[in-house]
Amino acid sequence: MQTSIKLGEEIKKVRTSLNLDQKDFAKLIGITNVYLSNIEKGKKIPSQDLLTKVFKVINQEIPQEILELLNTSHSDKKNKSENISNNIIYSLQENGLYDYAKLKESLKTEPDNIALILGFLSILKEQGKLEEARQHLLQSLIHIKKEEIKRWLEASYFLLERNFVTAIELMKKSIEIFSLNTELTFEEKKSKAGLLFELANMYFEYGYDAYNSKFDQALAIECFTNSQKYFSEQRELSKEPSYEMYYANVFWWLAFLGVDSQNNWLSYIDKAENVLLINHEQTMKKSLTGKPSKSMYSEHYLMQVISAMAESYAQLAKIEFNKSLSNQENPDSQKINYYLKKGELLLVQHAPLRILPERREYYNFYFSYSCFYSIKAEINSYLNQDYNSYLDLCEKGLEEAVFSDNKN
Repeated sequence: MQTSIKLGEEIKKVRTSLNLDQKDFAKLIGITNVYLSNIEKGKKIPSQDLLTKVFKVINQEIPQEILELLNTSHSDKKNKSENISNNIIYSLQENGLYDYAKLKESLKTEPDNIALILGFLSILKEQGKLEEARQHLLQSLIHIKKEEIKRWLEASYFLLERNFVTAIELMKKSIEIFSLNTELTFEEKKSKAGLLFELANMYFEYGYDAYNSKFDQALAIECFTNSQKYFSEQRELSKEPSYEMYYANVFWWLAFLGVDSQNNWLSYIDKAENVLLINHEQTMKKSLTGKPSKSMYSEHYLMQVISAMAESYAQLAKIEFNKSLSNQENPDSQKINYYLKKGELLLVQHAPLRILPERREYYNFYFSYSCFYSIKAEINSYLNQDYNSYLDLCEKGLEEAVFSDNKN
């Protein structure tokens, strides 16, 4: 059994021994019940400080076997390499500094270090400590002198509140400061690129929220279009490799929402392939220089990219097929089969054998898998070809997706 799951079960044993539900126990140890739920399921790894609070409730020190589980869980997490939100966090992870206690201690001596500030903010968000995250941002503002960084941190505060409009306006003001200089230095260009990346991500998050929470497709399209615009501006200043995966996702969403779908599906595939190539090059460079070989992107993320590429190929096949139907022409079987073979080959080569069903990426892979075979079955049905076998594969994909969803 995965060590983080074992650790979560031990914490659950403490809670249930006190006959407390998750909400009351979470309040007792100073975290949210959502974060506690994630810990008990093995999705999040608690800090040693939090474990101390857990066992203090039952007047015990942390048992040695629990500490060993904690150390193993942290080791597993490093080996699997969680998704990175930006190059700052990636750098902290690379240097072994992406840790609650280490960052908190470092901020005492370097309270104006933006990398430490944002790294600590990311950890607090992961742990569900939103109130501490708000306090952290407000305290950090006192020590920052650069106006553009102040606006960035203020924007991050409003993003925590899900106030996207205010956060976006503050980020724009932060970027406007650079327009005062016509000749930017290399470091200034790098800083501006980082702010543009954050702004593009804010628009992306706003678009995702508009579609999934507000059910406002028009607003979602507007947000993803703006996200694409600011990603393009960022790329003119810096081709930072760790930004590429975020840029690719914008094309997928625009295609999904029906905005120039054919070109955006093709663009997504092109950008996603670039992500895979960058990841391979990064791994090879480290390997050839004798450094420990660590991929830029986690296996979980790459699996999600690959399944989305496969679904994109199926969507392109469907577009080609629908064109022939609307024009009352014979379908271009060669082109349709080309797209379907490309997508199916990706699914065949990259089944998520090493990814636990509890992971979101496992669900995403099999949901895309079922979408792919649903489209293939639909096309074959129109062509009076065998489609039952593809419906069976579609059903298998849905069964795996439902299984994963229940695990979550």
